[in-house]
Amino acid sequence: MTRDVLARAATARPFRPFTVRLRDGDAVRVPHPEVIFLPPKNPGMVVISKPSGGVRLTDMASITCVEFPEPVERPAPLSAGEAGNLREEPRTQ
Repeated sequence: MTRDVLARAATARPFRPFTVRLRDGDAVRVPHPEVIFLPPKNPGMVVISKPSGGVRLTDMASITCVEFPEPVERPAPLSAGEAGNLREEPRTQ
């Protein structure tokens, strides 16, 4: 894994959450770009904030890959005519 690949994932716009897989089998989720930091003065290090409030310091050599979840298919937006057909019909008793 190169620092450039990780930096592009961390700074992508729009940001897409991803998971960093480590050589020891651990997986670290990066749900937001503010939880990952690549120190400019230490290019071999990655800092990832933990949900518990701590941080995880990881060296680049232990990262095996960056995984992105499969995109969720979203239904196409309804046209004005289709949206009008969604109104609930009054019930007759």
